[in-house]
Amino acid sequence: MPDLWRTSTVDGTELPELAGPLPHGVIDRPGAQAFLDAQGSEELLPELLTAVGRAMTGDRPVLMARA
Repeated sequence: MPDLWRTSTVDGTELPELAGPLPHGVIDRPGAQAFLDAQGSEELLPELLTAVGRAMTGDRPVLMARA
């Protein structure tokens, strides 16, 4: 699988095609909070947890990505 994660700005907006679906991961409250804190978006935790709860009951999946 190609190296997809970056820690600095890159040139362009093209992403490599993935070979298949990404593996499902585990989202827990401490991990989600740490992710949001690192992005300066800590106030989004309630909304994120609501989306995750809905995804667990068959609604749309949740994708967490850094901009």
